[in-house]
Amino acid sequence: MIKRDDMTFPPEEYERRINELRQRIAERHLDAVVISDPENIMYLTDYQTTGYSFFQALVVPLEKEPFMITRALEESNVIARTWVDLTRPYPDTGDAMQMLVDALREFGLANKRIGYERNSYF
Repeated sequence: MIKRDDMTFPPEEYERRINELRQRIAERHLDAVVISDPENIMYLTDYQTTGYSFFQALVVPLEKEPFMITRALEESNVIARTWVDLTRPYPDTGDAMQMLVDALREFGLANKRIGYERNSYF
């Protein structure tokens, strides 16, 4: 987690939010969750974009560093405005779901129990 002093809340608040989410992940015997609702991504990371009609996701593993999947054009927003250090951008002509699958494999989550938001746009 990048410690920043230019976000809506102090870094400790985002750490608290992620830790509470991880408690719920553990209670459900999951290894990670995929957050794709724009409001929930903002709540957890302070990430804001007008491009929310394109797929975006925050993957929060139980123990490893969270990472984001976004459009390549939006990666600079993640870098400049959130605490998230790991991103996997996809081009507008690319396959966002394949990027998510590839990232889950890359970060050792391919054969793990992964939760997701059922009521999200995606």
